[in-house]
Amino acid sequence: MYSIANYGAMIAHRARMDAYAQALREAIREDSVVLDIGTGTGIFTLLACQFGARHVYAIEYDDAICVARQLADAQGFTDRITFIQDRSDRISLPEQVDVIVSDMRGALPLFNGHIPSILDARTRFLKPGGHLVPLRDTLYAAVISAADQHAQIVTPWRGEDYGLDLQIQSRYTVNQLYKVDSSLKKAVGEQQPLGLLDYPTIASPHFSGAATWVIPHDIQAHGLCVWFDSAVSARTGFSNAPDRADQNTVYGQSFFPWPSPVLLDRHDTVSVTIGATLSGGDYVWQWHTQIFVQGDPARVKTEFKQSTFLGAPYSAERLKKRSDHFVPHLNEEGEIARLFIAWTGESLALGAMARRLFEAFPKRFKTWHEALTEAGDLSNRYSQ
Repeated sequence: MYSIANYGAMIAHRARMDAYAQALREAIREDSVVLDIGTGTGIFTLLACQFGARHVYAIEYDDAICVARQLADAQGFTDRITFIQDRSDRISLPEQVDVIVSDMRGALPLFNGHIPSILDARTRFLKPGGHLVPLRDTLYAAVISAADQHAQIVTPWRGEDYGLDLQIQSRYTVNQLYKVDSSLKKAVGEQQPLGLLDYPTIASPHFSGAATWVIPHDIQAHGLCVWFDSAVSARTGFSNAPDRADQNTVYGQSFFPWPSPVLLDRHDTVSVTIGATLSGGDYVWQWHTQIFVQGDPARVKTEFKQSTFLGAPYSAERLKKRSDHFVPHLNEEGEIARLFIAWTGESLALGAMARRLFEAFPKRFKTWHEALTEAGDLSNRYSQ
């Protein structure tokens, strides 16, 4: 979830805002209907109204939509906006739209439900010949020398200060991605394209890309830096490339660390494949690095196979509960949710439900107010 300050930083990102504003200005006509997915505090919705949209459907799951409503009222746009607090893939609209605008990226466009939301909205809501904003994102990568960033990842697990061997735990930290604000001054060789996300035609939320570098000089390298360039429309765009500091990017870049530094010699070849698989609402990233001596595929200097799946410990107990052979039984949390759902059929107010929960689970809830808080959380999750 973003804070209001986070949304403010996005608005302050001038290159991003200018590109989106220009793309919306190009796409919107007086009779246009616009869908804003992940509207947040509503800046794209307000711009769409300002540029003459007949109506905007503003979708946001987070409570930031309350701010969007207030801002729309302050501009006098309320009568042209329908605010819906939900996920876009769970709603229906009374009409198709001419323009779909969104920015649900993280440091990379492959982030949570970003692409599935676009796929769903494009299929169900967009008129033939309608506009998608943004139009496409291109992922780029560079091999980087980043000793400081790498040390922050591995040094805490050396245990040198206390005479302990903690090194085994670094296997988790080197299998994670890190948001960084790097500089291409640290790049080893040229930046290389990894792949294209073309939103009018993209058919899958998954991604696979590859790149190869011939190392121009001897240097120690530590991993990969990955970023994106966005074509927000055919005429305008922006980049979160690490050499575009003038753009004051809010995205940063992603650092894919290697398990250990590698001394690269001139004319060595670094070959990388990077994949991202959407699973349960989150992406599992894999990066496979092969380094060949003087570019000779028969002479492998080193090879790393990494994945964010290996970046977190998984308890055997929790894994067992995901097995297709496991027979589940409700715990206390499940029993509370079951009773809440059953009581909704009795048209009870939350206060009455809280009293019942307080009486049924005296060890769990020390006061009625604690039970009311739980009932409120369940109401947000399950009621309409």
